[in-house]
Amino acid sequence: MEGRETATPGLKKAAQYIQSKFEAAGISFAPGMESYEQKVLFEKSAWGKTEMVVNGSDQKMLRNFYAFAGLCKPITQEFTEISFVGYGIQNDQMDHYQRSPKSNVALAFGGVPKTENGTPVYSETETDGQEFIEKAKLAKNNGIDLLFIIDENFKQNAARFNRFILNPRFKMIDQEDEGFNGASLIFISPTLAENMFGKKLKKALKRKSNIIDKKNFKSFEIPVNLSVNLNTSVNRVESQNLAGYI
Repeated sequence: MEGRETATPGLKKAAQYIQSKFEAAGISFAPGMESYEQKVLFEKSAWGKTEMVVNGSDQKMLRNFYAFAGLCKPITQEFTEISFVGYGIQNDQMDHYQRSPKSNVALAFGGVPKTENGTPVYSETETDGQEFIEKAKLAKNNGIDLLFIIDENFKQNAARFNRFILNPRFKMIDQEDEGFNGASLIFISPTLAENMFGKKLKKALKRKSNIIDKKNFKSFEIPVNLSVNLNTSVNRVESQNLAGYI
């Protein structure tokens, strides 16, 4: 019967087998349905080619960076500068886009500003682990198409998300779903970040300290030789659930 991955022939065979058992057991359709089948729409995202070169050094997926195909649009482009935007946050408490970035690619620290003991500098700042989604939307609203986020726990997270990144992912959606509407996201290791910052590293760390001290932040540009070639495919596929009524 093969595997039963979403939207595969094996799944359809399994569904037909289960339906035959429903019928044999005299199980009725669920109320309001004319069959056992319930159509479900998914967004399927997968990686193709993933290449990146920073200042002459080849970077590898899951070794130096990682990204989720569903959160990264296809891109083949070269850049000569990156805008550093602090933590990429813009709200009533802090505005790291106060000075408009000059580039359409930006670099930001991950998470939220915290003191040495791990307490968020601003108590109302989101810390649910999903801040990167809001950062992507804010970046897009400020003219950024590609946002690099420095992941301080890169090794652990790269290992944790390995299978989610390498294998196609399915996300249940509805017909009106417009898909991800933020800047494309790429998470990078602290080592790669240092490579990108180059001679601007001390300046970036000073700006980070200023943020923690609740001082005004101004973005700045970083000269870099950056080549990005990331191919993703995001498609809608129809699958099914089975439902019966006892």
